[in-house]
Amino acid sequence: MANIRVFQNVYSNGQIEEITNIIRKRFELETPVDVKDFIKDKLLGEIIENESLKYEGVIKKSGNSFIIEYRPNTVKRRDNFTLAHELGHLFLHLHYMTNDWGKIDLDEYNEVIFTRYGSGSIEREANSFAGSFLMPEEEFTLAFYKYYDSNLPDEVDLEALADKFKVSKLAAHVRAKRLGLIT
Repeated sequence: MANIRVFQNVYSNGQIEEITNIIRKRFELETPVDVKDFIKDKLLGEIIENESLKYEGVIKKSGNSFIIEYRPNTVKRRDNFTLAHELGHLFLHLHYMTNDWGKIDLDEYNEVIFTRYGSGSIEREANSFAGSFLMPEEEFTLAFYKYYDSNLPDEVDLEALADKFKVSKLAAHVRAKRLGLIT
């Protein structure tokens, strides 16, 4: 059981925001982020499309790098979020680019699999990471009010907002709720 204790880190939404801001700044990422390009070109990770994958996405350590497998049967915006979700596991739970990288070797601990639709704090943290990474709070808030109709409370053009960040309408809606912009 001690081997799994590492996965019991609990990050606040504020900490996740800070981590994603540091990553975006370090790699000079602009909105919208093409996560595939970021993974391949900046992080030198490998991405494998696997239509028979049981989960929507999975990540594992591979030597000094990592591999993300995902099921590409969704729209590009959804795939972008799935890949960003897996990056959440990479940075938050596998401690990539920290002194603790490789603390958990998923090849050695096969029973530990990060999945897109798992439950618990780990998956919520990865979802929060993806939302923050793709839709940074300050940029998102400014864009939200650009597409907000002050005459109709809680009415925002989610399609335009989602389009700006290249995410699904649902992802934009969840992000707006998390930031307290809508009820």
